[in-house]
Amino acid sequence: MAFARDVYTATSSQTDFTITFPYLTEVDVLVTVDGALKTQGSSADYIFANATTIRFNSGQTENVTVVLTRSTSRSSRLVDYTAGALTEANLDNDSLQAFYMAQEAIDSASIRLGLDTSEEWDAETKPINNVVDPTADQDASTKKYVDDTVTTALIGTLPTPISIANGGTASATASAARTALGLAIGSNVQAFNALLGDIAGLTVVEGDILYVDSSGDIVKLAVGTNGQHLITQGASNPPAWATASTGPAQAVQSAIEAETNQDTYVPPDLLNFNPGVAKVWVDFQVDGTVDAMRNVTSVTDTGTGDWTVVIATDMSGTAYAAVAGANPQSASARNNSFGVISKLGASFRIVGEHGAGSPTDPASGNINAVAFGDQA
Repeated sequence: MAFARDVYTATSSQTDFTITFPYLTEVDVLVTVDGALKTQGSSADYIFANATTIRFNSGQTENVTVVLTRSTSRSSRLVDYTAGALTEANLDNDSLQAFYMAQEAIDSASIRLGLDTSEEWDAETKPINNVVDPTADQDASTKKYVDDTVTTALIGTLPTPISIANGGTASATASAARTALGLAIGSNVQAFNALLGDIAGLTVVEGDILYVDSSGDIVKLAVGTNGQHLITQGASNPPAWATASTGPAQAVQSAIEAETNQDTYVPPDLLNFNPGVAKVWVDFQVDGTVDAMRNVTSVTDTGTGDWTVVIATDMSGTAYAAVAGANPQSASARNNSFGVISKLGASFRIVGEHGAGSPTDPASGNINAVAFGDQA
């Protein structure tokens, strides 16, 4: 904090500036604008509007720096002691002159170039003015000295245009420079597009979806939850995540057999429960050897014209339809008949008879049987 120094950045046309420090006489207050000392007087630069206000005769330019500084006389004493009585005012003025000069010396030191905590000169981000041209290797250089010294005499004459090898673009225009550097817009690099700015401004994670909204901007649909699927909602509506429906339930055996509950589905392994599907079928030889079948464990030849078919998955009871037959191989065989008797849930019996009523096997070929109904 300064004891006797006020620094202001002027606003446009500002005239009045406040003096915050005490002083002995008006001539002790110095006024500068951007470093230039100003003169007091009604026909000069400023006047004292009152004891604490400097008033410029014309408004200041915006952003100029106005500095008010106290500079107490260092050459003339305000009090000269002589023989006789001393007054309080004499003592005060004499003391204040010394006190004010001490404050001003502190202020002056605080705005001078000084050493920082690392013992290095610190200009505190301020420009350094009035530096002479350097003569020794380690002297400081001014901008003007460098500008004047670094000339073509030192760096030579640069080619026009500067080649790419020498750090240039080998081009005379911006468009040619982009082409020479492999940065041609539309060929090597993407031209500016506001949508790219939209994307750059988004923070996305794995699973996020980007889409164009009704305003033409690219926006983000945050990742959905496990099992959701993406749906569109028509023009002018954003896409959305939706939870998939579970779909129809799987049909059970009883519903398939009764052909009820049509809002279910029948998987392949349950199709055999449909009333129109054969639950048992078999093609076997006279000795019971099975050539082809479904849901049959075995066929047993129990005698001439007599076979027992053992069912793998039982029928639900005896109320089912079963038929058998054999291919006739001769005219006499056409009088043979084959049928099913003794139906059980786990098996049924097939018999063959000649037209005369005696048991018979087919002369050749296989016996076939099929059964329809509900299974257990």
